[in-house]
Amino acid sequence: MRKLTQFLMKTLKHYRQHMSGNVMSDLMIDSIILTLPDADKIIWEPERFTPSLEGIRRKAEGNFGARLFTRHTLNIPAKNGYYPNLTVTPRWQRGKGLQVPLRIQFSAPKLIYGNNVDELTDDDFPKVVEALQNKLKLLGVRLFVHQLEEAPTSAVHYSKNFVLRNHYTASSAINILSKLDVTKKLEINKRHFQNKGHALYFDCGQYQIVFYDKMQDITKSKRQAVDKEKTLDQLRLFNSLKGENKQLEILRMEVRITTKRKLNSLFGKMGYCLYPTFRDVFSKEKSQRFLQDYWNLIQEQGKFLLKVSDNKPLDMVIKYQQNNGRKLPSLETLALAHTLAYTQDNGLRELRKAFTSLYTDRTWFRFKKHLKTVENITNNQPRYQFVDDIENTLSAYQPFKTNKNPIDILKYN
Repeated sequence: MRKLTQFLMKTLKHYRQHMSGNVMSDLMIDSIILTLPDADKIIWEPERFTPSLEGIRRKAEGNFGARLFTRHTLNIPAKNGYYPNLTVTPRWQRGKGLQVPLRIQFSAPKLIYGNNVDELTDDDFPKVVEALQNKLKLLGVRLFVHQLEEAPTSAVHYSKNFVLRNHYTASSAINILSKLDVTKKLEINKRHFQNKGHALYFDCGQYQIVFYDKMQDITKSKRQAVDKEKTLDQLRLFNSLKGENKQLEILRMEVRITTKRKLNSLFGKMGYCLYPTFRDVFSKEKSQRFLQDYWNLIQEQGKFLLKVSDNKPLDMVIKYQQNNGRKLPSLETLALAHTLAYTQDNGLRELRKAFTSLYTDRTWFRFKKHLKTVENITNNQPRYQFVDDIENTLSAYQPFKTNKNPIDILKYN
Protein backbone atom coordinates (compact mmCIF):
# COMPACT_ATOMS: atom_id res chain seq x y z
CA MET A 1 0.00 0.00 0.00
CA ARG A 2 2.82 2.38 0.85
CA LYS A 3 4.58 1.75 -2.48
CA LEU A 4 1.31 2.28 -4.35
CA THR A 5 0.81 5.63 -2.58
CA GLN A 6 4.36 6.76 -3.45
CA PHE A 7 3.81 5.75 -7.08
CA LEU A 8 0.55 7.70 -7.29
CA MET A 9 2.13 10.80 -5.69
CA LYS A 10 5.03 10.69 -8.14
CA THR A 11 2.64 10.25 -11.09
CA LEU A 12 0.54 13.22 -9.90
CA LYS A 13 3.68 15.38 -9.59
CA HIS A 14 4.74 14.62 -13.18
CA TYR A 15 1.21 15.27 -14.40
CA ARG A 16 1.14 18.69 -12.74
CA GLN A 17 4.51 19.56 -14.22
CA HIS A 18 3.33 18.47 -17.65
CA MET A 19 0.11 20.45 -17.42
CA SER A 20 1.95 23.57 -16.23
CA GLY A 21 4.61 23.26 -18.94
CA ASN A 22 7.27 23.71 -16.28
CA VAL A 23 9.12 20.40 -16.31
CA MET A 24 12.52 22.06 -16.02
CA SER A 25 13.06 24.67 -13.32
CA ASP A 26 15.60 27.42 -13.88
CA LEU A 27 18.68 27.68 -11.73
CA MET A 28 21.23 30.43 -12.07
CA ILE A 29 24.33 29.59 -10.18
CA ASP A 30 27.73 30.78 -11.31
CA SER A 31 30.96 30.53 -9.34
CA ILE A 32 31.31 27.91 -6.64
CA ILE A 33 34.17 27.06 -4.29
CA LEU A 34 34.39 23.52 -2.93
CA THR A 35 36.90 22.64 -0.22
CA LEU A 36 38.00 19.02 0.19
CA PRO A 37 40.30 17.76 2.97
CA ASP A 38 43.47 15.68 2.48
CA ALA A 39 44.50 17.10 -0.89
CA ASP A 40 47.69 15.04 -0.88
CA LYS A 41 45.55 11.87 -1.04
CA ILE A 42 43.53 12.87 -4.13
CA ILE A 43 46.15 14.78 -6.15
CA TRP A 44 48.03 12.37 -8.40
CA GLU A 45 50.25 14.92 -10.14
CA PRO A 46 51.49 17.25 -7.38
CA GLU A 47 54.36 18.54 -9.51
CA ARG A 48 51.91 20.47 -11.70
CA PHE A 49 51.20 22.94 -8.89
CA THR A 50 53.21 26.13 -8.39
CA PRO A 51 55.18 25.68 -6.20
CA SER A 52 55.23 21.88 -6.41
CA LEU A 53 53.19 19.90 -3.90
CA GLU A 54 55.52 16.89 -3.93
CA GLY A 55 56.12 15.61 -0.39
CA ILE A 56 54.16 18.55 1.06
CA ARG A 57 53.03 16.71 4.19
CA ARG A 58 56.47 15.30 4.97
CA LYS A 59 58.26 18.61 4.31
CA ALA A 60 55.80 20.72 6.31
CA GLU A 61 56.06 18.44 9.33
CA GLY A 62 59.81 17.92 9.01
CA ASN A 63 60.62 21.61 8.72
CA PHE A 64 58.47 22.60 11.72
CA GLY A 65 55.94 24.41 9.56
CA ALA A 66 58.32 26.03 7.08
CA ARG A 67 55.91 25.15 4.25
CA LEU A 68 52.76 26.10 6.10
CA PHE A 69 50.45 28.84 4.70
CA THR A 70 52.19 28.73 1.31
CA ARG A 71 49.65 28.90 -1.54
CA HIS A 72 50.13 26.20 -4.16
CA THR A 73 48.07 26.92 -7.30
CA LEU A 74 47.17 25.24 -10.56
CA ASN A 75 45.48 27.59 -13.05
CA ILE A 76 45.19 26.69 -16.73
CA PRO A 77 45.33 29.61 -19.25
CA ALA A 78 42.00 30.41 -20.93
CA LYS A 79 43.44 29.71 -24.39
CA ASN A 80 43.60 26.01 -23.46
CA GLY A 81 39.89 25.83 -22.63
CA TYR A 82 37.98 26.29 -19.40
CA TYR A 83 39.28 24.54 -16.28
CA PRO A 84 38.62 25.01 -12.56
CA ASN A 85 41.23 26.85 -10.50
CA LEU A 86 42.91 24.77 -7.79
CA THR A 87 44.55 26.04 -4.61
CA VAL A 88 46.19 24.17 -1.75
CA THR A 89 47.26 26.04 1.41
CA PRO A 90 48.64 23.73 4.14
CA ARG A 91 47.86 24.87 7.67
CA TRP A 92 48.20 23.62 11.23
CA GLN A 93 44.93 23.15 13.10
CA ARG A 94 44.89 22.70 16.88
CA GLY A 95 43.72 19.23 17.84
CA LYS A 96 43.84 17.96 14.25
CA GLY A 97 47.44 18.55 13.29
CA LEU A 98 48.49 19.34 9.72
CA GLN A 99 45.62 20.02 7.30
CA VAL A 100 46.08 20.07 3.53
CA PRO A 101 42.74 21.18 1.99
CA LEU A 102 42.10 21.42 -1.76
CA ARG A 103 40.10 24.47 -2.85
CA ILE A 104 38.29 24.03 -6.19
CA GLN A 105 36.88 27.21 -7.74
CA PHE A 106 34.84 27.06 -10.95
CA SER A 107 31.88 28.44 -12.88
CA ALA A 108 29.20 25.76 -13.26
CA PRO A 109 27.69 27.09 -16.53
CA LYS A 110 31.13 27.51 -18.10
CA LEU A 111 31.79 23.81 -17.52
CA ILE A 112 28.72 22.97 -19.61
CA TYR A 113 28.28 25.83 -22.08
CA GLY A 114 31.67 27.53 -22.13
CA ASN A 115 29.97 30.76 -21.00
CA ASN A 116 28.03 31.98 -17.97
CA VAL A 117 25.27 33.72 -19.93
CA ASP A 118 23.29 30.54 -20.58
CA GLU A 119 21.49 29.42 -17.43
CA LEU A 120 21.39 25.95 -15.89
CA THR A 121 18.50 23.95 -14.45
CA ASP A 122 18.31 21.59 -11.49
CA ASP A 123 18.38 18.71 -13.96
CA ASP A 124 21.88 19.78 -15.09
CA PHE A 125 23.48 18.82 -11.76
CA PRO A 126 24.68 15.34 -12.87
CA LYS A 127 26.17 16.85 -16.05
CA VAL A 128 27.98 19.54 -14.07
CA VAL A 129 29.41 16.97 -11.64
CA GLU A 130 30.53 14.74 -14.51
CA ALA A 131 32.13 17.65 -16.37
CA LEU A 132 33.90 18.80 -13.19
CA GLN A 133 35.13 15.27 -12.47
CA ASN A 134 36.55 14.96 -16.01
CA LYS A 135 38.27 18.36 -15.87
CA LEU A 136 39.82 17.55 -12.49
CA LYS A 137 41.05 14.21 -13.80
CA LEU A 138 42.88 16.05 -16.61
CA LEU A 139 44.51 18.19 -13.91
CA GLY A 140 45.68 15.12 -12.00
CA VAL A 141 42.95 15.17 -9.33
CA ARG A 142 40.85 12.02 -8.97
CA LEU A 143 37.54 12.09 -7.15
CA PHE A 144 34.46 9.91 -7.13
CA VAL A 145 31.10 11.41 -8.08
CA HIS A 146 29.76 11.13 -4.52
CA GLN A 147 32.84 12.97 -3.19
CA LEU A 148 32.05 15.95 -5.43
CA GLU A 149 28.31 15.90 -4.76
CA GLU A 150 28.88 15.92 -1.00
CA ALA A 151 31.89 18.27 -1.04
CA PRO A 152 31.63 21.13 1.51
CA THR A 153 30.85 24.47 -0.15
CA SER A 154 32.90 27.49 0.91
CA ALA A 155 31.40 30.11 -1.42
CA VAL A 156 28.64 30.43 -4.00
CA HIS A 157 27.48 33.10 -6.46
CA TYR A 158 23.77 33.10 -7.28
CA SER A 159 22.91 35.20 -10.32
CA LYS A 160 20.27 36.05 -12.93
CA ASN A 161 20.20 37.69 -16.34
CA PHE A 162 17.50 40.29 -17.03
CA VAL A 163 16.75 41.16 -20.66
CA LEU A 164 15.73 44.83 -20.78
CA ARG A 165 13.07 46.00 -23.19
CA ASN A 166 11.75 49.27 -24.64
CA HIS A 167 15.25 50.59 -25.37
CA TYR A 168 16.37 50.62 -21.73
CA THR A 169 20.09 50.07 -21.31
CA ALA A 170 21.77 48.18 -18.49
CA SER A 171 23.91 51.23 -17.71
CA SER A 172 20.86 53.50 -17.30
CA ALA A 173 19.24 50.94 -15.00
CA ILE A 174 22.42 50.73 -12.90
CA ASN A 175 22.56 54.52 -12.66
CA ILE A 176 19.01 54.60 -11.25
CA LEU A 177 19.67 51.73 -8.82
CA SER A 178 22.74 53.56 -7.50
CA LYS A 179 20.47 56.34 -6.18
CA LEU A 180 18.72 54.09 -3.66
CA ASP A 181 19.62 54.36 0.03
CA VAL A 182 20.21 50.69 0.77
CA THR A 183 18.90 49.51 4.14
CA LYS A 184 21.37 49.03 6.97
CA LYS A 185 20.18 45.43 7.23
CA LEU A 186 22.72 44.77 4.49
CA GLU A 187 25.56 46.19 6.59
CA ILE A 188 27.06 47.93 3.58
CA ASN A 189 30.77 48.64 3.99
CA LYS A 190 31.53 49.88 0.53
CA ARG A 191 29.67 50.82 -2.61
CA HIS A 192 31.19 51.97 -5.87
CA PHE A 193 30.75 52.32 -9.59
CA GLN A 194 33.16 50.66 -11.97
CA ASN A 195 33.98 51.57 -15.57
CA LYS A 196 31.79 54.67 -15.83
CA GLY A 197 28.69 53.04 -14.41
CA HIS A 198 28.67 49.65 -16.12
CA ALA A 199 28.86 47.92 -12.71
CA LEU A 200 27.47 48.67 -9.25
CA TYR A 201 28.75 46.92 -6.11
CA PHE A 202 27.19 46.71 -2.67
CA ASP A 203 30.09 45.28 -0.68
CA CYS A 204 29.04 43.80 2.64
CA GLY A 205 32.36 42.27 3.69
CA GLN A 206 31.42 38.58 3.67
CA TYR A 207 29.15 38.92 0.65
CA GLN A 208 28.49 41.21 -2.30
CA ILE A 209 25.51 42.24 -4.36
CA VAL A 210 26.53 43.22 -7.88
CA PHE A 211 24.63 44.64 -10.85
CA TYR A 212 26.45 44.96 -14.13
CA ASP A 213 26.04 45.25 -17.89
CA LYS A 214 26.75 41.70 -19.05
CA MET A 215 27.22 42.52 -22.72
CA GLN A 216 29.66 45.35 -21.99
CA ASP A 217 31.52 43.29 -19.41
CA ILE A 218 32.39 40.61 -21.97
CA THR A 219 34.39 43.17 -23.95
CA LYS A 220 36.31 44.56 -20.95
CA SER A 221 39.87 43.63 -20.07
CA LYS A 222 40.48 41.26 -17.16
CA ARG A 223 41.51 44.19 -14.93
CA GLN A 224 38.28 46.12 -15.66
CA ALA A 225 35.77 43.27 -15.99
CA VAL A 226 33.46 41.98 -13.28
CA ASP A 227 33.81 38.45 -14.70
CA LYS A 228 37.58 37.89 -14.50
CA GLU A 229 37.54 34.50 -16.24
CA LYS A 230 36.11 35.13 -19.69
CA THR A 231 36.38 32.25 -22.12
CA LEU A 232 36.90 32.33 -25.88
CA ASP A 233 33.37 30.95 -26.23
CA GLN A 234 32.03 34.01 -24.42
CA LEU A 235 33.74 36.37 -26.84
CA ARG A 236 32.35 34.44 -29.80
CA LEU A 237 28.94 34.47 -28.15
CA PHE A 238 29.09 38.25 -27.72
CA ASN A 239 29.91 38.77 -31.40
CA SER A 240 27.07 36.42 -32.38
CA LEU A 241 24.45 38.07 -30.18
CA LYS A 242 25.46 41.59 -31.15
CA GLY A 243 25.59 40.62 -34.81
CA GLU A 244 22.05 39.19 -34.71
CA ASN A 245 20.48 41.85 -32.52
CA LYS A 246 22.19 45.11 -31.70
CA GLN A 247 19.38 46.08 -29.30
CA LEU A 248 20.03 43.25 -26.84
CA GLU A 249 20.64 44.60 -23.33
CA ILE A 250 21.34 42.22 -20.44
CA LEU A 251 21.46 43.44 -16.85
CA ARG A 252 22.97 40.85 -14.55
CA MET A 253 22.46 40.56 -10.79
CA GLU A 254 24.74 38.46 -8.60
CA VAL A 255 24.58 37.66 -4.89
CA ARG A 256 28.08 36.53 -3.98
CA ILE A 257 28.42 34.75 -0.65
CA THR A 258 32.18 34.69 -0.31
CA THR A 259 32.86 32.99 3.04
CA LYS A 260 31.87 29.65 4.47
CA ARG A 261 30.80 31.25 7.75
CA LYS A 262 28.41 33.66 6.03
CA LEU A 263 27.04 30.94 3.76
CA ASN A 264 26.31 28.75 6.77
CA SER A 265 24.72 31.69 8.63
CA LEU A 266 22.43 32.67 5.73
CA PHE A 267 21.37 29.08 5.09
CA GLY A 268 20.46 28.74 8.76
CA LYS A 269 18.45 32.01 8.80
CA MET A 270 16.50 30.92 5.71
CA GLY A 271 15.67 27.54 7.20
CA TYR A 272 18.01 25.47 5.06
CA CYS A 273 20.49 22.84 6.23
CA LEU A 274 23.70 24.02 7.87
CA TYR A 275 27.11 23.23 6.37
CA PRO A 276 25.75 22.98 2.79
CA THR A 277 27.33 20.64 0.26
CA PHE A 278 27.62 21.10 -3.50
CA ARG A 279 24.32 19.24 -3.93
CA ASP A 280 22.65 21.54 -1.36
CA VAL A 281 23.63 24.85 -3.01
CA PHE A 282 22.80 23.67 -6.54
CA SER A 283 19.14 24.52 -6.19
CA LYS A 284 16.62 26.60 -8.12
CA GLU A 285 14.65 27.27 -4.96
CA LYS A 286 17.65 28.70 -3.10
CA SER A 287 18.87 30.70 -6.07
CA GLN A 288 15.46 32.34 -6.55
CA ARG A 289 15.02 32.91 -2.81
CA PHE A 290 18.40 34.63 -2.35
CA LEU A 291 17.97 36.88 -5.39
CA GLN A 292 14.39 37.87 -4.57
CA ASP A 293 15.16 38.57 -0.90
CA TYR A 294 18.13 40.79 -1.67
CA TRP A 295 16.33 42.57 -4.48
CA ASN A 296 13.54 43.43 -2.01
CA LEU A 297 16.05 44.66 0.58
CA ILE A 298 17.89 46.84 -1.94
CA GLN A 299 14.73 48.73 -2.92
CA GLU A 300 13.26 48.81 0.60
CA GLN A 301 14.13 52.51 1.00
CA GLY A 302 13.59 55.03 -1.78
CA LYS A 303 11.12 53.13 -4.00
CA PHE A 304 9.96 56.49 -5.36
CA LEU A 305 13.31 56.72 -7.18
CA LEU A 306 12.29 53.71 -9.28
CA LYS A 307 9.38 55.69 -10.73
CA VAL A 308 9.44 57.86 -13.83
CA SER A 309 9.80 61.55 -13.04
CA ASP A 310 7.70 64.17 -14.83
CA ASN A 311 10.41 66.80 -14.11
CA LYS A 312 7.94 69.07 -12.30
CA PRO A 313 8.39 68.15 -8.63
CA LEU A 314 6.73 71.30 -7.24
CA ASP A 315 3.63 70.70 -9.38
CA MET A 316 3.53 67.10 -8.11
CA VAL A 317 3.63 68.23 -4.47
CA ILE A 318 0.90 70.83 -4.99
CA LYS A 319 -1.32 68.39 -6.91
CA TYR A 320 -0.89 65.79 -4.16
CA GLN A 321 -2.15 68.28 -1.56
CA GLN A 322 -5.10 69.33 -3.71
CA ASN A 323 -6.15 65.73 -4.39
CA ASN A 324 -5.93 64.77 -0.72
CA GLY A 325 -7.46 67.90 0.80
CA ARG A 326 -4.22 68.82 2.57
CA LYS A 327 -2.43 72.12 2.93
CA LEU A 328 1.13 71.86 4.16
CA PRO A 329 3.19 74.86 5.32
CA SER A 330 4.82 76.64 2.39
CA LEU A 331 8.36 75.80 3.51
CA GLU A 332 7.48 72.11 3.83
CA THR A 333 5.96 72.16 0.35
CA LEU A 334 9.17 73.62 -1.07
CA ALA A 335 11.28 71.18 0.98
CA LEU A 336 9.39 68.19 -0.40
CA ALA A 337 9.73 69.50 -3.96
CA HIS A 338 13.46 70.03 -3.50
CA THR A 339 13.84 66.56 -1.95
CA LEU A 340 12.20 65.05 -5.01
CA ALA A 341 14.35 67.05 -7.43
CA TYR A 342 17.63 66.50 -5.57
CA THR A 343 17.20 62.76 -5.08
CA GLN A 344 16.14 62.21 -8.70
CA ASP A 345 19.40 63.82 -9.81
CA ASN A 346 21.79 62.65 -7.09
CA GLY A 347 20.18 59.88 -5.07
CA LEU A 348 19.22 59.39 -1.43
CA ARG A 349 22.72 58.59 -0.23
CA GLU A 350 24.03 61.89 -1.55
CA LEU A 351 21.15 63.71 0.13
CA ARG A 352 21.98 62.02 3.43
CA LYS A 353 25.68 62.84 2.99
CA ALA A 354 24.91 66.52 2.39
CA PHE A 355 22.39 66.59 5.24
CA THR A 356 24.67 65.02 7.86
CA SER A 357 27.55 67.31 6.94
CA LEU A 358 25.63 70.02 8.82
CA TYR A 359 23.27 68.09 11.09
CA THR A 360 23.50 64.91 13.15
CA ASP A 361 22.34 61.41 12.21
CA ARG A 362 19.45 61.83 14.65
CA THR A 363 18.27 64.88 12.68
CA TRP A 364 18.47 62.84 9.47
CA PHE A 365 16.35 60.05 10.94
CA ARG A 366 13.74 62.59 12.03
CA PHE A 367 13.75 64.04 8.52
CA LYS A 368 13.26 60.59 6.98
CA LYS A 369 9.59 60.57 8.05
CA HIS A 370 9.05 63.09 5.25
CA LEU A 371 10.23 60.51 2.73
CA LYS A 372 7.00 58.62 3.39
CA THR A 373 5.15 61.68 2.13
CA VAL A 374 7.42 61.70 -0.94
CA GLU A 375 6.47 58.05 -1.50
CA ASN A 376 2.78 59.02 -1.36
CA ILE A 377 3.29 61.94 -3.75
CA THR A 378 4.72 59.58 -6.39
CA ASN A 379 2.11 56.82 -5.90
CA ASN A 380 0.49 57.42 -9.28
CA GLN A 381 3.75 57.62 -11.21
CA PRO A 382 4.61 54.57 -13.37
CA ARG A 383 7.72 52.56 -12.53
CA TYR A 384 10.64 52.32 -14.91
CA GLN A 385 10.16 49.43 -17.32
CA PHE A 386 13.40 47.75 -16.21
CA VAL A 387 12.00 47.36 -12.66
CA ASP A 388 9.09 45.34 -14.05
CA ASP A 389 11.54 43.34 -16.19
CA ILE A 390 13.53 42.42 -13.09
CA GLU A 391 10.54 41.51 -10.93
CA ASN A 392 8.75 39.55 -13.66
CA THR A 393 11.91 37.60 -14.42
CA LEU A 394 12.53 36.80 -10.75
CA SER A 395 8.92 35.68 -10.38
CA ALA A 396 8.75 33.50 -13.52
CA TYR A 397 12.37 32.32 -13.16
CA GLN A 398 12.64 30.79 -16.62
CA PRO A 399 16.05 29.83 -18.07
CA PHE A 400 17.84 32.27 -20.35
CA LYS A 401 19.31 30.52 -23.39
CA THR A 402 21.39 32.25 -26.04
CA ASN A 403 20.48 29.69 -28.70
CA LYS A 404 16.98 31.18 -28.87
CA ASN A 405 15.92 33.28 -31.79
CA PRO A 406 16.97 36.93 -31.11
CA ILE A 407 13.31 38.02 -31.19
CA ASP A 408 12.44 35.33 -28.65
CA ILE A 409 15.26 36.53 -26.40
CA LEU A 410 13.73 39.99 -26.28
CA LYS A 411 10.38 38.36 -25.41
CA TYR A 412 12.16 36.42 -22.66
CA ASN A 413 10.38 38.29 -19.89
